[in-house]
Amino acid sequence: MIQTELRIVYLTSNGRKFLSRDLAEDYQRCYDNEKLEEELNMIEQLSIVLESVLKKNNWGIYYKSSPLANLPVDGDAPIYKVNDVSYESLIDAVKSEIVSTEGTDDTQG
Repeated sequence: MIQTELRIVYLTSNGRKFLSRDLAEDYQRCYDNEKLEEELNMIEQLSIVLESVLKKNNWGIYYKSSPLANLPVDGDAPIYKVNDVSYESLIDAVKSEIVSTEGTDDTQG
């Protein structure tokens, strides 16, 4: 009679195989952390490039709903300034949009 031993093989998301569940989980956790770090680094690099392009070309972004801001002055003639968006606000909004878009892409399959 031939006796065979069954072994369970644990697979990670990138196809690595492990005979130990603990090793597979540890590897997967590290792999996920590295992947997240790479994504965050890519978002940061994109933000740096976007800010650099805007500054290099002397471009600005303003609030479409209220492009001009009225400055308080004494006298008859009002003074207006462009109601521009700060670079920090723009970069934060871009990062937020990328993160929210990645979340919806993951659920689509």
